[in-house]
Amino acid sequence: MEGAGAGDGGGAGSDETDPVEAASVLLEIRQGCLAGRDLACVASYAQPGAPIEAVDLAAMASGEPIVPGSADLSAISVTADLGDAVVLSVPAFGEREPASLLMMRSEAGWRLREWFG
Repeated sequence: MEGAGAGDGGGAGSDETDPVEAASVLLEIRQGCLAGRDLACVASYAQPGAPIEAVDLAAMASGEPIVPGSADLSAISVTADLGDAVVLSVPAFGEREPASLLMMRSEAGWRLREWFG
């Protein structure tokens, strides 16, 4: 994941990026942002105004402990491809059901919109 930060102009922000690769990179960035409670960092992975942005900003501002997810980023798969919107299955380690992730592509590249877990 080297070099995939808020200031990274390529990688997940690229229109050519595969959605599965983008999801893995964006979820890693998200974990780092949540762990560091970096409010400004949210813009590097979340679509502006998206539910995931609101949830993550509220979690960071709450002061409560943030428990990172146990997603298996190497096993992400596309379940629905609607062009600029993609729904992905994100398996969890252990026996939990996979979560669903909605990502949107814009001029900024792929961004996370909503996590259904």
